Amino acid sequence: MASVTRLVLLILVFTLPFEQAIEVPGIGSLGRALGMLAAGSAFLALIAGGRVRLRKLSAFLVIMLLFVLAACTSVVWALDRAQALVSATTYVQLWIMAWLIWQFFVTPEMAARLRIAYLLGVWVTVGTVVVHFLTNHATIDAGRYSAFGANANYTALGIAIAIPIALDAAVYGRIAVRWLWALLVPACVIGIAFTGSREGLIVGGTGLLVGLLLIVRIRTVGKVAVAAGLVLVVVLAANWLPKDTLTRFTDVGQQVATANFSGRGKVWKAGLAAWLYHPAMGAGIGNFGAAVTRTLGYPSASHNTFLALLVELGPLGLALFLVAMATAAWPHIVHGLRRLRDPTDDPRITRLYLVVLLVLVLALLPANWQYERLTWFLLSLATLDRAVLLRSPGTPWLAGVGYGR
Repeated sequence: MASVTRLVLLILVFTLPFEQAIEVPGIGSLGRALGMLAAGSAFLALIAGGRVRLRKLSAFLVIMLLFVLAACTSVVWALDRAQALVSATTYVQLWIMAWLIWQFFVTPEMAARLRIAYLLGVWVTVGTVVVHFLTNHATIDAGRYSAFGANANYTALGIAIAIPIALDAAVYGRIAVRWLWALLVPACVIGIAFTGSREGLIVGGTGLLVGLLLIVRIRTVGKVAVAAGLVLVVVLAANWLPKDTLTRFTDVGQQVATANFSGRGKVWKAGLAAWLYHPAMGAGIGNFGAAVTRTLGYPSASHNTFLALLVELGPLGLALFLVAMATAAWPHIVHGLRRLRDPTDDPRITRLYLVVLLVLVLALLPANWQYERLTWFLLSLATLDRAVLLRSPGTPWLAGVGYGR
């Protein structure tokens, strides 16, 4: 049953880029259905005994468990308890998914399969975006295209996060399929362009540039050639884009200068004002929309993960989430600093996750991704894939603070 659980989790990761777009009758999103199936399979694997044994919880999982408990507790004083209960249930499901990944993927090779599953899912997403463009099947906004009718911005951010992972797979993956991941990088650039997402443009561009610097291990001349080739891809894609989409990309500077961000600046100000009405405990999980109604005049999404957590759970909830993120990133930061003292120590996994986590933080700024499986998956994977650190003579103490097997 352990192998079945791993297979279901791999399918779940494969669907992450588009799982919200597919609904299972009576259950909800495809991701929720697969998560329930994985949990049931894991339960059977654990009670059956054999080789499956409970692993000690990682520090990341412990902190996230405290975060989930804080979220569930906030149901008591939430402005809208029904909505809070739904959100709390979602957090419990997300924690279970993170625990299943930690419990059943116990080697670096298994973690690599998770990354490949996500890249394959991004191929499906990019392909769908391109098909929608060719058939002129736009989303709500004219000239913008997404996968399976999902939110174009979220589609673009999901694609953008795949760029550094694809760069890593193209450099270090199996030789026979490296071309598949190398092609995915320009495909992601084209996919983001067709979504018309400014957030995707910024996040994807950052992942591409930093990824070329830290992940791709070729001479500077080669990196310049790769960058020039990708610029050519962008120019060609721009010739195909509708005029409205090009306008969206070219006015990024104006949006930043005016702090408007397509109306998000107004929402963020209203969110900060709403937090002052519940500064200590928050308005309750999932209640950002209810909280800003008092100051904004109507409910709205936060368009910022960190602001949403502050308004809903107060400083404590936000702090727990930030500490959990830092816990996932900490061993990679430590190893990266260690390399500065010892240039011969060149951990590939550290470079990968420094870029991936940077891209994730940028994606969280314009998106309500505290509830997204992709956020929890990436943080879980960064924690899981630290095995290379434990083999380093200089960092055995990491195992003693929650990073060990």
